[in-house]
Amino acid sequence: MTFSVTGKLKPAFTSNSNGLVITAGSGVGGGAAGNRFDAEATSGAGGGTVGVAGSLALDIVNLHTGAILATSLARGPPHVDSGSSDATLSATSNSSSTAKALPATGTTGSSVGIGASVALNIVNDETLVSVADGATLTGANISLTSDSTDAMTTQATTGASSPSVAVTPAVAVAISNVTTKVEKNPGPIGAPASLTLHATQHASAATTASGSADGGTAAVGASVAITVANHDVEATTGDVSIPGALSIEADGTSSTTTSAT
Repeated sequence: MTFSVTGKLKPAFTSNSNGLVITAGSGVGGGAAGNRFDAEATSGAGGGTVGVAGSLALDIVNLHTGAILATSLARGPPHVDSGSSDATLSATSNSSSTAKALPATGTTGSSVGIGASVALNIVNDETLVSVADGATLTGANISLTSDSTDAMTTQATTGASSPSVAVTPAVAVAISNVTTKVEKNPGPIGAPASLTLHATQHASAATTASGSADGGTAAVGASVAITVANHDVEATTGDVSIPGALSIEADGTSSTTTSAT
């Protein structure tokens, strides 16, 4: 799934106004849960001489939230003058993604019992506030803020039994790419009172794989859990010269847990 929320001033836009506010919000204002992306699968029951049951949960999310002053080679950057009022660009994102592959109850086979579960969770989540190269931005106080929360849960559980042979592979793979960024590229800026750049990110990924095999002759239980996490939070600016206060902050937390039993 691809989901995008963007507030943007297009290239060459010109404004002389009493203040500027550009806000982009994804998963905010609708309750604490925010955006929820869920994929859950439960295998059917197997029986007979050979009992086979399998479940696959696949969750792929591309999420972008941005407040942007854009530019292009053909048209050039925008120019915004808020006079003696403030100029604010902010982007906020709150999301969770879940992929669960679960077993059926009673997966058995008189000769062979096989229960397989695979959960794959891939998330690319970007929250961006950007002022393009060459853009002119003037205001009494200029504030650029980006804030994101992203939580990922990936679970694969399986089980099977047989008087003879039982095989239970469980695989859980999570790929968490979360970026929160504030960038003020080189360009004229006027902020007599203050210029603030602040990026905040909270990202987490929990991955578990577990299998239970009960075989009279042979029992094979294989569980694999993999987490790949790229969590990045940045606040950057090009050259600026202002008479007021300059504040640049980047705050982040990153948590990953991976378990295979």
